[in-house]
Amino acid sequence: MAKKKKDEQPEAAPLTRREVLRERRETKEKRQIQMIVGGVVGVLALIVLVGIIIEFIVVPGQTVATVNNEEISMRDWQEQVRYQRAQLIVSIEEQYDLFFDDEAEDVDAAEAQAIQTVQQFSQQQISLLTSNYELLGQFVLDRMIENKLVLQGAAERGIAVSEADIDQAIGERFNYFDGGLPTPRPTLTPSPQPTPSLTPVVGVVVEEPAPADGEDEAPLPTNTPPPTATPVSEASFQEQLTEQLDSLESEGADTDLYREEAEMFLYRERLAEALFSEQELPTAEDHISAFLLTFESEEEANNAVQAIAATDFLTVWNTIRSTPPDPEAENPSTARATELLWRTQDQFGNQFTMGQFVPALFELEVGEVSEVIVDAQGNTPVWVIAQVSGREVRELDEFTIQQRQQEALGAWLQEQLDSDGVQIFENWRSRVPRQPALDLKYVQPVQQQPAPTAAG
Repeated sequence: MAKKKKDEQPEAAPLTRREVLRERRETKEKRQIQMIVGGVVGVLALIVLVGIIIEFIVVPGQTVATVNNEEISMRDWQEQVRYQRAQLIVSIEEQYDLFFDDEAEDVDAAEAQAIQTVQQFSQQQISLLTSNYELLGQFVLDRMIENKLVLQGAAERGIAVSEADIDQAIGERFNYFDGGLPTPRPTLTPSPQPTPSLTPVVGVVVEEPAPADGEDEAPLPTNTPPPTATPVSEASFQEQLTEQLDSLESEGADTDLYREEAEMFLYRERLAEALFSEQELPTAEDHISAFLLTFESEEEANNAVQAIAATDFLTVWNTIRSTPPDPEAENPSTARATELLWRTQDQFGNQFTMGQFVPALFELEVGEVSEVIVDAQGNTPVWVIAQVSGREVRELDEFTIQQRQQEALGAWLQEQLDSDGVQIFENWRSRVPRQPALDLKYVQPVQQQPAPTAAG
């Protein structure tokens, strides 16, 4: 009986027409809201998807420059910028390690001093990493364009670089020569401040000034010989190389670019040699030796001219050379007598920067004395009188030849850059990477540590 009552539920009252219409309207409104929400979500998802595609696929694939129809992509350029940033950061950190005294009593003061020193020595690098982003990006792009041109020029001339060549070049960076000795590197020509020599003059006795009592005779200055590379073992080389690559990798750099960098160095070097050879540039050049008298005042130079007229050039040269400076004089003499041996015109030009004296010097005959010529040494005006003591056509030293090879490469690159084959776009300027970032301690002002006070 109870079961029968349970089965007999009262039927729901039929909906009125108004209720049916309202229900239909509400259902329609819900469906519309769902469609709108779904549409908005879909649009937002599409926007995000498009943004991701643009940022990670389209933009990296954009071209920032073309070099004779070869493209440089945004992706490759940004990777090179990150690598350059990592190199700068590693260099700054190495400087910090060099200057920081971790055994100092006051470690905080030692750290502050090390940071301050790094800031002084690496101000430009810090600026590139923290503010001059575009300048660094431009530098990297210019270098990549040059590298493209170098590779193209090398391919045209059949120049190749092997993996073994790259291994050897990387080893030499760390003074590793695979068990052998380093190939002697070309040495610089004598510095613009050579060792003067006394020239005996017939009928003139030149006495060297005697050293003061209690003083040893000071030796004449000599050119400091270049340091000789000390070969390292393979184990030491591998340890140093691993440490270098780990430092770059810790900054997020692609360490494959380290090897690529060594490869490009070799391509540049070999293309420079090829250009120098094919342009048939001379390997021998006019060299002269000369006695020089330089003065920092016109009055002193004119007085020397009168003395030369009364005697001769070498007598005056020897007199000035053998006269010791008098620091207690009211107006100490600025006269200097030097002898430069077997220099090219370019090498003389490294010392005299206005370009007035050197061309006139090379017009002189052997034994001929110049007039007073105004020039400059650095930022200091000088009045010069010279006598040529020798002239020969000599082979250029290895350093000068390498310098001329690099000049030939530079001129060739500039010619290629000025052609229509190189095109640079501006889309990179707003996308210069700012990572990896430099530690802020190198940017913030260093707090000076108070000096310890004496215990009273």
